[in-house]
Amino acid sequence: MFVQVVCILQHHKQEYYCATTAGTGSGAFFFYSWLLRVRVEALEALMFFTTSDDAKLWYDDWNNNDNNQPVLVFLHGFTSYRISWGHQKNGAAWLLANQFGNYRCVFLETRGCNDSREAPGPYTIQQQAIDVIALADFLNIQTFTFCGHSMGGGTGFELAATVPERLHKLVLLAPVPSDGIQSMLNPDPTPPRKRTHVLHHTLYPSWTKEEYEQAVERFVVLDEGRPSSTMEFFRDRARMITEISQDYWIQSQESIGKLRLSDAMKKCEIPTLIIAGATDTLLLANVHDAFRMPDAVLHVSAISGHETALHDPIGVAGAIHSFMEGQTISQKKFRKSVNRKLKERGHLPIPPRPKM
Repeated sequence: MFVQVVCILQHHKQEYYCATTAGTGSGAFFFYSWLLRVRVEALEALMFFTTSDDAKLWYDDWNNNDNNQPVLVFLHGFTSYRISWGHQKNGAAWLLANQFGNYRCVFLETRGCNDSREAPGPYTIQQQAIDVIALADFLNIQTFTFCGHSMGGGTGFELAATVPERLHKLVLLAPVPSDGIQSMLNPDPTPPRKRTHVLHHTLYPSWTKEEYEQAVERFVVLDEGRPSSTMEFFRDRARMITEISQDYWIQSQESIGKLRLSDAMKKCEIPTLIIAGATDTLLLANVHDAFRMPDAVLHVSAISGHETALHDPIGVAGAIHSFMEGQTISQKKFRKSVNRKLKERGHLPIPPRPKM
């Protein structure tokens, strides 16, 4: 008797199907004995590469078919994971891989987070930049467009400042400011209080498993009932922040706080797209960075907060696709081009923009 297992893996979808067939001798008979639907993450979690310091980091690589299509490398934010960029059916990255241009999409989960949570530190923006380049080298990718969300956006600033020759373009999704954010670590957790109040983190120095339900409640309230988010996502995020090590929590927060790259960004010539959420507390900082960089385009999603790609996957994917296709122009390039043409025709230039 033999048993044959047949698996049909749908390309970059959420699920795959398995069926068995069986038979005996020449009178073989075949039948489908069962059909399973399972999440494809179970397979993807097995994809790791090893860094020079022996850290095993999870990654994924979509549309790797050597057709020289543009490469997008996605990195999530503080305590987060791949879903924040749309590593699921109908997510922003999924749309870019399947509907908006068949991009090659590479994902990395950082040291200390989700399927890379066992990797040792340092848990800093600088180390994340090193690991991004290590993954690109591992996949034989010389240049790429880096897409970073939140803390991952800080990694984008770091890459632009240290290895600009490796970047084709830069996409920053609700990034931390190029000059960092003051650390919100609280050295004294007493007196006891609910740490998930709406307006402010109380980060000491990490969450505990006993605070899981508080964390879920915080994510639900902050999301403001957006239909694109799900309770599954809230529970995943709460699970992850209660699993994060204290070393990751402290080192990452300190790394974000010490970021000082605004002067370097004033000289950055890499074409950059900054995508901000209209209700994100980082919106104003994102606007400042967009006007600071010589070749930066700003896109604001009217229906999004900090989880911009989750709240507006179609808008985010569309903005990235237009940017990659060269259909956008930065404020500074626009003013320079228009003023030159106006001068040629004897017109006055565009008035200077108001001071911010």
